[in-house]
This record gives sequence, structure tokens and C-alpha cells, in this order.
Amino acid sequence: MELKKEIAKFWVGGDENPPRRTQVEGLNWLVENKHKKYIFLEAPVGAGKTYMGLTFSRYMKNFAYALTPQVILQHQYEDDFGSNKDLKLASFYGKSNYTCQSKGGVSCAIGTIVSPKCNDCPYANAKKQAVDANNTVMNYAMALSAWKYTKIFKDEETIIKRNLLIADEGHTLDSHLVSFDAIQITDNWCADNLITMPNKKTRTIDSVVKFIRSDYYSTLIEVYDSLLDEVELLKGTQDNKLLVKKTKDLQFVESQINITNDILREDISDIKENYVLVDTPLGIELKRLFSHRAFKTLLEPNTKQILFMSSTFLGKEACCAELGINPDDAAYISIDSEFDPENRPVTYMPQMKMNYKWNDDSNKKNRKNLLATIRQLVEMHDGEN
Repeated sequence: MELKKEIAKFWVGGDENPPRRTQVEGLNWLVENKHKKYIFLEAPVGAGKTYMGLTFSRYMKNFAYALTPQVILQHQYEDDFGSNKDLKLASFYGKSNYTCQSKGGVSCAIGTIVSPKCNDCPYANAKKQAVDANNTVMNYAMALSAWKYTKIFKDEETIIKRNLLIADEGHTLDSHLVSFDAIQITDNWCADNLITMPNKKTRTIDSVVKFIRSDYYSTLIEVYDSLLDEVELLKGTQDNKLLVKKTKDLQFVESQINITNDILREDISDIKENYVLVDTPLGIELKRLFSHRAFKTLLEPNTKQILFMSSTFLGKEACCAELGINPDDAAYISIDSEFDPENRPVTYMPQMKMNYKWNDDSNKKNRKNLLATIRQLVEMHDGEN
């Protein structure tokens, strides 16, 4: 089996890394289904889905977003494809991931608050690169925030629609959309601002929505106005530590106002039908049962076509139902592994969570155990290809 000629010239692996059977099968199928708006590609772990996605991006005029669940997966895109001149790829992160050297090595989340404005801001430079890139890589939370709250990827008020959006680990998209659309209210914030959350034993969606409309939203507005005045006054002082704290508080309140506004526009009957109330260790969370709305209003307007990639989809009907997609507008394939089942046993050996805290001091022991396990596995297969 060989790649179809029309896509072979766009292969991102180069001559030194020719496509494997699974990749050839996947890419040829993508060519055959290029007219579909929604494309679901399921392939095993290690099948090289990222290569397939970026090759398809080049084939579809090389103007795409690639979204991942975690920052660590963004790094993989950079490491593997950052030097590929044909892709012109750039990864974009939140301000806290960039370091402001001119202000003592603090993050740009803090550095952009403290005066004076930097002449060479790492975050501003990265933002420009992300806008100018042919293929922009972001994590889901960053992308959704950028699209909803900023004009980074807009021409004034007009969305700059890209040809393709690659939803990497696409089976997690639903949960990211639902979480992004959720209202989280903490007991501590309410207590600090002298308002009382409905009693935990008796509260319902009705009582929580009434609380949001009567007490919570008005308190958010009052606190926002007060913090705005404080931040403006602090900008003229040398108390940068307090300025940073108050600015963070202001940003939190502003995000809560934006999310709460959506609730205020809905009838209680619609809220009861479409939302679920969840108790959390810190308070409550009111979130949608389905991600249809966020998918249609936040994600879909930014692209002409979406390629969902994962090794664990639940089938075409389930994927489409989850996101509110008409199955007739979608194509779905599940590609088997090219390795014999006897040569790919799964052994459950959990060592640590590879999340954003993986490199913290608190995880030192877990990292040591993880490295020891990796060495043991390598030694067990010493001399094998």
C-alpha cells in the first residue's frame, strides 16, 4: 500500500521517516473524505496520528489549529515539528508559561501587570508568532479562552477562520468544553464577601440560580468595581506585590461575570433541563450536561473543518451525539494496530501523573520511581529493536 500521489508530497516525516502502513491507510482515507466537515480518525497509541494530522493540514492548504489537552503535548509538537519550515508551526501558551527577564524572572502573567511596559515581551512575541503561524498549537483551555475573551485571532471583530482544526486526544474535547462553560462558586469567596450560599442539604438548581441572580451576580459587580479602583490606584505606587494580587482577584471576578452572564440570559426551565448541580470540596459547580453549545458557539466558528484524533473513541454515533453533530456530515474510521496482539500486551503499572505538577519538588519520589521502572523495562528488552 502506498500513499496517494496527491497527498504524498505533503508528508511531514521526510524521506528519513517514511509513513508506516497505519499512516498510509489513514492518510489515504482522509483524502477520500476531505469533503466531510467532521472527520473522526481513531488509531492505536503510537500509530503516528500527529504526523497524519499535520500532513493533512498541509494537504488542506496548511492553515490550521492543533489543540491538545495538556501543555506537555504542545511541547511534543514543538520538539518534533518546530523546525519544519513547510509547516511554519508555533505553539502558544498562557502568560504564566513565559518568563519576563527584564523584571527579575517573574512570569509574564505578573510582568505584564507591573510597570513599565517591556520593550521585548516574550508573551507578546509568542502571541504574534501564533497569529502569523500556518499551524498554531494550543491546549484546549488556552484556545477557548483566546477565542471567547480576546481578539488575538480576529481581524477587529471578524473571526479569522482557519481551514482545519486538529482536535488531538479528541475524546477529551467534550469534558473540556463542559468545564469551560461551568460556573464554579466557592464557599470561601462567598463568606469573604458576606453572602450566603444556599444550604448544602437542601439546595437545588432553583435555589442556586435564585442565589446567583439575587446575590452572587450583584456582589460580583460590586467587587469588580471596587477592585478596578484599587488596581488603578496601585499602578501609581511601588507596591507591586499587592498590585499583582489585586489584579489576579480582578481577573477572577471578571471571568465569573462573563460566565454568569450566560446563566442570566436563560429561563429557569432551560437551566433545569440542560444543567447539573455538583457539590465540590470548595463549594458548588453548575455545569451543562452537554457540550453542544460550547462546541457550536466557541470552537466551530473558528474553522472550516475539524479532524478529531484519538485512540479511544466510542464510535461514530456516540461521538456525533456528544457534540451535537449530524452524523451525515461526519466520516469515521477506526484503524487496527499494525502490530500483532501478542507483541503489544498492556501491563498496568501506574507510577505518577504526568500533569503540570510532574516536575514539582513534591513529585521527586514519584519521578525517581518512574525512571527506575523505565530503566527496568529497557533492560528487559536490551538488544531488541
